[in-house]
Amino acid sequence: MKNTIFLKAFNRKVVVMKMHIPIVIKVILYQVFFLVVHYLYDWFPGDFSYFLGATNESLFQHMKAGFYAYIVLTVLEYWLTHQAISFKTCYLYARLFGASILPLFMLTYFLA
Repeated sequence: MKNTIFLKAFNRKVVVMKMHIPIVIKVILYQVFFLVVHYLYDWFPGDFSYFLGATNESLFQHMKAGFYAYIVLTVLEYWLTHQAISFKTCYLYARLFGASILPLFMLTYFLA
């Protein structure tokens, strides 16, 4: 009963995610993925790594690296917890919104 919520709009009980990845683990994994994406072009120069990795130290390249690192983390989290997610479309929309707003937060942080 602890893991259920009642949605009035749908008039039914829904089981929330039972498998939960702690936020500290997510932050550490995000930093690791960010560093991998950031140095990808330095380690493996080529067209594919030019598209994904950061080619210089500009703000745009850091925003791009943050976006791709968040996408990789979202795919990994979905792969680990997809059986425990009740509304998969709501989960993906929320994560894609987070991925799209993250570069804007980085922009305001670095320019402020």
